[in-house]
Amino acid sequence: MYNQISISITNNFSLGAGVIPAFLFAGAPTPAWIVPKISIPVVRDKVNVGTGAFLGAILGEGSAAFGLLYETTTFGSRDRNFSLGFAYGFAEDSWMNRPIINLSTMLRAGPKGYFISENYIIPYEQKSWDFGYMGDYQVKKKSAVVISLGGRSIIRNVGLDYSLWIPINAGIESFLAIPFLGVTIPIGKKE
Repeated sequence: MYNQISISITNNFSLGAGVIPAFLFAGAPTPAWIVPKISIPVVRDKVNVGTGAFLGAILGEGSAAFGLLYETTTFGSRDRNFSLGFAYGFAEDSWMNRPIINLSTMLRAGPKGYFISENYIIPYEQKSWDFGYMGDYQVKKKSAVVISLGGRSIIRNVGLDYSLWIPINAGIESFLAIPFLGVTIPIGKKE
């Protein structure tokens, strides 16, 4: 159960925090995180650049730190856009040596709806022994792909996001589609 709240501090800076309350299930270790983000319009309604971090720890397990530092560039308006981004992740004191790549789009599909797709190319290394050639240790660089297809409906100024997340080439032998549901509730006066 993924839970996150984000608040716009200014027009260009937001701060989020989240938790997966695993402690509710027999006191299991609990992931918690913060998400600061800066967004800068380069050309209004044409190009925006954003940078931020996803910084977390596993509480109850020696506070194992993890996170992502990312950049994203969005081309287009709020109603029709495409984003390209990259991120470097870390766990404890080890950094990824190749970036995660993000390709996303959002297209208005009516007066109160959008089509949304977020897609990730996630590099990883597969380590194994190659017994066919003198028992050499092999490290193969691979990439998993995660595709999401979904939408956003605006209902009385509340945003309802829904999608299916589909991992490809991730070592999963059968088809898997993970449902996602999110709610965005505005706080304060609408400008």
